Amino acid sequence: MKGKIIGVAIVFYLILGFSVSMRAEPNIPKNKQTVLGLYITARDAYFKWYGHKEKVVILDVRTLEEYIFVGHAPMARNIPVKFLNQKQTIEKMRPVMEINPDFVSIV
Repeated sequence: MKGKIIGVAIVFYLILGFSVSMRAEPNIPKNKQTVLGLYITARDAYFKWYGHKEKVVILDVRTLEEYIFVGHAPMARNIPVKFLNQKQTIEKMRPVMEINPDFVSIV
């Protein structure tokens, strides 16, 4: 009986610890933080979109290659914030990314 109580207590603390860690503020590096400090999880974004499909747009800013080969949400629109410069990538033997100059105007 005592072992059963200890087991239940351990499970309770594991569940409590997991739920607290899921609600914790995201640990985002200073150089990646936004001015407004507004962050949302993928799960929360999905429910916001699902509740207001006509008003909410899911924007995927990854490269076209990531969008196609890694996968994406079916409702997401892809507007890359950077492009892979294939010519320089081949010359330098490493990925060379360039900012999409039309990103803001397209969005």
